[in-house]
Amino acid sequence: MRPSVIVERSEVLDRAGFVHGFSGAGADAALARSSDELVRNIRMIGGVVGFDAGRLFSVRQVHGTATHVADLAAGDPVAFLALEGDAVVALPGAPQADARAAVGVRVADCVPILVGCERSGAVAAIHAGWRGIEAGVIGVAVEALRRLAPGGGHLAAIGPHIGACCFEVTEGIADAIARAASEPRVITARYGEGKAKVDLRLAARAQLRAAGLAAEAIDDVGGCAQCARAEGVPRYHSFRRDGAASGRMLAAISPRVR
Repeated sequence: MRPSVIVERSEVLDRAGFVHGFSGAGADAALARSSDELVRNIRMIGGVVGFDAGRLFSVRQVHGTATHVADLAAGDPVAFLALEGDAVVALPGAPQADARAAVGVRVADCVPILVGCERSGAVAAIHAGWRGIEAGVIGVAVEALRRLAPGGGHLAAIGPHIGACCFEVTEGIADAIARAASEPRVITARYGEGKAKVDLRLAARAQLRAAGLAAEAIDDVGGCAQCARAEGVPRYHSFRRDGAASGRMLAAISPRVR
């Protein structure tokens, strides 16, 4: 039994007026699911978050740094989904054209990050697994958003993903993540068999700070995808826990249209 559709939000993005949310295990946004099931689940999530499921712009994620600009007014979300990448950015447009459009990413252990520009209303959705963090996708996406909408006032929310309690990797991978984040504290433990545990939330925060965001402009949302439970059942989807049977959570944000 899965919990009902749960959507968690960031106080930082809420205060700035951004429609956004991070879904939990009550709905499955995995592209591998049947088209009817996927549409039904995206509609459920969109209904809770506040975006139009037919105007969700996302890409086929490949654990890289490619960042795409979505034209929410004239673009085709179905065609956009054929693009490979790990971040989507978008400007606000005419209220009647895209007030309920959104950009989003899918995760099941990886780190979802939603970014909003307080001045312009522009947004970004970022998928950052450990490979993406090592490659620098967070900085690339924030810079793409800055080019699209120059100016400061960027706010971010780091959503549910596998926590430091459960994320065990080889020491080589742990060291690579620490170097990419310029933050040795992301390695929370080392073991005698060449294993280590890593705090991806801290790594993502460090890279957001390096990209120019203030500490108080970065919010933490949700818990560990692998071990958090609600009413006795998993609260989130986790590939490490469930393997190929794992679903996907959706993180989505709409540009703020005035």
